[in-house]
Amino acid sequence: MRQHKKKTTGIHKVWYDIAVYKKIALECDQSDANFDNLLKEIEGIDIEHSPFAALIAELKGVILFKKGDKTQAGDIFVKLAQSKTAPEGVIMRSQLMAQIISAS
Repeated sequence: MRQHKKKTTGIHKVWYDIAVYKKIALECDQSDANFDNLLKEIEGIDIEHSPFAALIAELKGVILFKKGDKTQAGDIFVKLAQSKTAPEGVIMRSQLMAQIISAS
């Protein structure tokens, strides 16, 4: 992954992060998805400084949930559900996911 980043130095970081996000989101739905590798790829995105931080965090929560790590996924969804800056759709989906996790 890092080698690929070096080859794309001419691309603005935001566009690169969006491309990585979309790639991970598509791979996440594959039956043979390697969740550990997808989580490593997400860690390569600077979530703290991304305008898409809420979407990236939501995707991380989904991957953790699919991987079976309900505790960490739940923490992410609760934080997003209480966010004052996340888009309304992310907040609503995060509330639902937090409820699903707490019920299971």
